[in-house]
Amino acid sequence: MDIKEKYQECLKRYHKACAYMDDPSIPMEKKEKYMPEFLKVIEDCRVLYDALSKGGQHGKHL
Repeated sequence: MDIKEKYQECLKRYHKACAYMDDPSIPMEKKEKYMPEFLKVIEDCRVLYDALSKGGQHGKHL
């Protein structure tokens, strides 16, 4: 899987996580449990975006 594909998959995870965090039917306590994972998804997307914006040269190991 190349960087662009990894980034697209990461964006899917991000949008799914956003929908979960924005869902008013889910109690805040339950959302807080997943906050570290949500932040990791954001960071993963950022790293992949940075690699893509540099021409994919630095992210081949991702």
